[in-house]
Amino acid sequence: MVDRAIWKAVEEIVQGEGALSLAAAGGGSALLNWLFDHPGASRVMLEAQIPYAEPALEEYLQCPGPHRVTQETARNMAFTAFQRALRHGDRPVLHCGVGLTAALATGRERRGADRVHLALRMDQCCVLHVLSLDKGAADRTQQEQVVSRWALCHIASVFDVRFDASLPTWAKEQTEVVDLGDPLGLLLSEAVELVEITSAGPVSVDVDRSGRLLYPGSFNPLHEGHCQLAAAASALSGRPVTLEISVQNVDKPRLGRSELEARLQGIQGRFPVCLTREPTFFGKAAHFEAPHFAIGCDTAMRLVDEKYYDGGLEGMEQSLRALCDRGVHFWVAGRSIEGAYRTLDDVVVPASVRSLFLPIPESAFRMDISSTEIRARNRVSQE
Repeated sequence: MVDRAIWKAVEEIVQGEGALSLAAAGGGSALLNWLFDHPGASRVMLEAQIPYAEPALEEYLQCPGPHRVTQETARNMAFTAFQRALRHGDRPVLHCGVGLTAALATGRERRGADRVHLALRMDQCCVLHVLSLDKGAADRTQQEQVVSRWALCHIASVFDVRFDASLPTWAKEQTEVVDLGDPLGLLLSEAVELVEITSAGPVSVDVDRSGRLLYPGSFNPLHEGHCQLAAAASALSGRPVTLEISVQNVDKPRLGRSELEARLQGIQGRFPVCLTREPTFFGKAAHFEAPHFAIGCDTAMRLVDEKYYDGGLEGMEQSLRALCDRGVHFWVAGRSIEGAYRTLDDVVVPASVRSLFLPIPESAFRMDISSTEIRARNRVSQE
């Protein structure tokens, strides 16, 4: 028998004007029962996903794990749920994506506190809640009831429905509201890890993480060589290209907002752009499902140079094999290096990771030009 207050809250939610998509892992089972085992639930409830196992969560989020019980995981779940709500909802109503990830009492030994992260994503904001539970103060069944009531309370508030979910003394809550109106500011302040700018210009925190061909670079400035390499890599891979700019680099100062916006002015309208804070390919690849990258031969040489890896040759091969296992590929274009034209054939690639690299033949692309040379010529012309 469902508590009368719970039944009334769910009744008011499903009578409201909205479209809700939910994903939960590790907790919230009672919540799902309350929401779906209710007459007329389909008016608001579009779907609920329970990606409990790590591979299921990786597939849902379209990026490799591990996805731990953190605010970031709940937020990414809510962002994915929100996009699914937009796709599956067919009415101009409030759309909400809910992500819940929990580490509750368990029969096995587990380090870390009992906790729940809940994220609710709407069009212009994301509300992040964390519930900390005193370990050993309640069994899993008690925790589940408290967590489900607490989550229902916050979902109800999205629909302007009041539901009291007073917490016991062994549960403490914190809340943060993230305004999504300034995606660049969120990236630079490290509130989100990715933003995307479509070729038409809008900036968004919603990034499609699958089927991507990323062309990393500084694009300072974007020139015809970049454009032709992008076209060649796209034709060979069968994927549309997206330029990728990291605001943090290994050997360069962090990009400030004004400099970043200046670079984007020369790109917008020509290519979509993904902005990250990841200076390495390993960090970039962790945010996408089986991404492809377009790179120059000089970059490929650095990727297989053991001096950049802990553990030397063995460390390099182990790191690159991890990329192979994730379905990553590098499309490698020839470059003029110290006066000689070099291709993938000139890169000494260990046999165990050879499938990671694919050639862009000279017949498909060759242009001996660089942003460094263009900037140098511009400086001379201005003197």
